[in-house]
Amino acid sequence: MSAPAIRSDSCCLYAYDTYGGGDVIVAASVVSLTVPDVAASSRFFTGALGFREKIAFEGFVQPRRDDAGVDIELHAARRPR
Repeated sequence: MSAPAIRSDSCCLYAYDTYGGGDVIVAASVVSLTVPDVAASSRFFTGALGFREKIAFEGFVQPRRDDAGVDIELHAARRPR
């Protein structure tokens, strides 16, 4: 069985099953953002956009909205040595 193929246009991604020829249902999606300040970014998502922190630990936060179609992950940017 082959993996679903993905194509995109100017606004959307589309997945389809190259093996069976049918549509693929995407059950979940995550946008992963690397940010210089995880705490400040989380405050923006929770304060301005109505998200709540679902998971949080040092260098990582997952803001969540029950009515959102996508999950968000905030990762701390690695500092150069």
